[in-house]
Amino acid sequence: SRRQERARSVPSPDIADAMEHLRRLDLTDDNARRYYDKHLTRLARTLSLVPLPRSCGRILELGCYMQLTPFLESWLGYSEVRGAAYGDGKARHVATVGGEPFELDLELFDVERDRFPYSDGFFETVIAAELIEHLARDPMAFLLECNRVLENGGRLLITTPNAASLTSVARALHGYDNPQIYSKYSRTGDSPHVREYTAFELRSAVQCAGDHGQEDVVDR
Repeated sequence: SRRQERARSVPSPDIADAMEHLRRLDLTDDNARRYYDKHLTRLARTLSLVPLPRSCGRILELGCYMQLTPFLESWLGYSEVRGAAYGDGKARHVATVGGEPFELDLELFDVERDRFPYSDGFFETVIAAELIEHLARDPMAFLLECNRVLENGGRLLITTPNAASLTSVARALHGYDNPQIYSKYSRTGDSPHVREYTAFELRSAVQCAGDHGQEDVVDR
């Protein structure tokens, strides 16, 4: 499409560009705004790593909270954006960017137990941002399904805390905190960080699941 042709003709976005676009997301809930502002740099870094469309123009965001999702179409140029989250069935979600609504039907399923509701090779890009560290049962099943729904040569973008980061190592050496970035027990039903990986572990797991090509790991 013309939108995809334009996207391929421009250089990959940088963090400053990503942050400028992300600041346009309208959030009326105070708690949501505080969380968003706290994690804005991380979100901008993730968005800047999303590869531009080059083939079918279809992208899937797993663990979708509608924070990055609108910009996959309006800024990066993907022609078909899908989102998924934990649950059953579908749920209609709406985000507003600069007063303009962006609507999406989220598919709800368990990435560790369920077959993803997409055909083989349907997407050229899959995003799994801050997700794998929450998986307690079968993260390899999740990676295998990502591999299945990616087209040949598709891209899988994973971001997750790095268990061997300087912050984690310092925590372990000083002994004043748990080395995991987020190790608190949850009283709200949210899944805590079950396991944080090193970059080597994660790369090895992705390759064992059937490496389609490029995987990105954001270190923290």
